[in-house]
Amino acid sequence: MVGSGFFMVAGWVSVTGLGRMVANGDARLFKSLLVTVFYATGTVPIQLALALLLAIMLYQNIRGRSAFRVIFFIPYITPTVASAGVFTALFTRRSTGFVNRLVGLVGIPPQKWLSGAEGINQIIAQSFGLHLPAWPPGPCMALVSIIIYNIWVFVGYDTVIFL
Repeated sequence: MVGSGFFMVAGWVSVTGLGRMVANGDARLFKSLLVTVFYATGTVPIQLALALLLAIMLYQNIRGRSAFRVIFFIPYITPTVASAGVFTALFTRRSTGFVNRLVGLVGIPPQKWLSGAEGINQIIAQSFGLHLPAWPPGPCMALVSIIIYNIWVFVGYDTVIFL
């Protein structure tokens, strides 16, 4: 019973003090909450869907099944510094980088993947010659890069869990 009373008091303090916290707090609070929402919605559903598809494919009796399982699990067991180094090399801002060449095949100009502040929705709209209003810029390129990195690292782990 003590635990539930604590949470009731904490909830009451949060509700009654919310207006004062918003008025006196950091103006970047809601922007950080929006970034957290973009990150969570960009990683979890995609990561789990890809892992489930890979698990279904790797559960089949295909040739080299064990090798594929190891290949998909390697980014998870590799030390973070090493996998981040490989990822940085792939997503370099140079126009000759691997990922910039891939997006160039679709007609998108080279991007500053790890340092770009433009929203992904704006970049996609500009590449197709569309004009987008200022309010829906979407997550910045740096956040999109982090989302891709997280999916790359953890999809193998999730695949093994599904298997």
